[in-house]
Amino acid sequence: MNLLRPILIFLAGALLLTGCSFRRTVVNAQFRQIDTSFIQVGKTTADDVLRQLGPPAPFASPAENAGLISDTHLRYACLETRDTKFFISYFLILPFRWADTQTIDELLIEFDPATGAVSRVNRTRRATIRPPLEFANIMRGGPGLGNIQGAQSDYFQATRGGGHGDYRLIVLAPWSVQEMYDLTIRAFELGDQYRSPVMLLADGILGQMAEAIEFREPVKQKPVLKPWALTGCEGRKPNVIRTLYLQQKDALEEKNIALKAKYDRITKELQLSETCFGDDAEIAVVAYGTPARIAHWAVKKAREAGVKVGLFRPITLWPFPAVA
Repeated sequence: MNLLRPILIFLAGALLLTGCSFRRTVVNAQFRQIDTSFIQVGKTTADDVLRQLGPPAPFASPAENAGLISDTHLRYACLETRDTKFFISYFLILPFRWADTQTIDELLIEFDPATGAVSRVNRTRRATIRPPLEFANIMRGGPGLGNIQGAQSDYFQATRGGGHGDYRLIVLAPWSVQEMYDLTIRAFELGDQYRSPVMLLADGILGQMAEAIEFREPVKQKPVLKPWALTGCEGRKPNVIRTLYLQQKDALEEKNIALKAKYDRITKELQLSETCFGDDAEIAVVAYGTPARIAHWAVKKAREAGVKVGLFRPITLWPFPAVA
């Protein structure tokens, strides 16, 4: 009996948690522990510091480089990022990223503008955790008690906002394993670009399908400026990220107006779709996901019989590609 319990726990864990990966990235590791014993407050100048330590090394993002060097300070920062990813297949709901932790070890050397000498040396460490915003919903039929057959029953829940329905998610609908791979990468890019949750909406058939795919090199994206981020308020007003707007007059209304403007911008800029045999079509079939593959076959058969029919496949379910 003593041996049975750990075996059952192991089997349950194997069913629920089928994959885990961990990645650690360190930028400017040489600045994690800097010897500052040579610095004398009131005597050491900025030139002395730069000769001894060199200039602060740049980060990849212009936003991160802002404020490294100024007339009043030098900032030497080491940035460590840790990504932990879990893949849960038993319930066919796959959160691609569980947590993204950033730790910044920073040495801030401040100077007196009048004399040019060091006025203060301060070491800080700050950490931020960004929760997961990209996830997949592999739809199944029934109440979700083990049925693994494909369905599209979560369409309204996904495209009209879950919960109270007063928000929107970017929803991507793949129709192949290749697109599952491609759109997962795209989801992270869109989530970062628009600061919005992104859902990959597929079905139980596609979730269990095995197909050959091509692993492609990701395209390097332009850095996204994030003036709202909690990166330390050196040289700017402090940022406050909140979910409740109770005290400030009209703050909640202003937040909703800002969200509406963002949703309008996403709707205008992001409408992905594919049209097959649409040039002379007199009849249009609209389908997404696995049913779109079935519809594509049926459209080809109908055209062989002389029927002028085409297929329209939305790839973004929200925003829906109405312009196309």
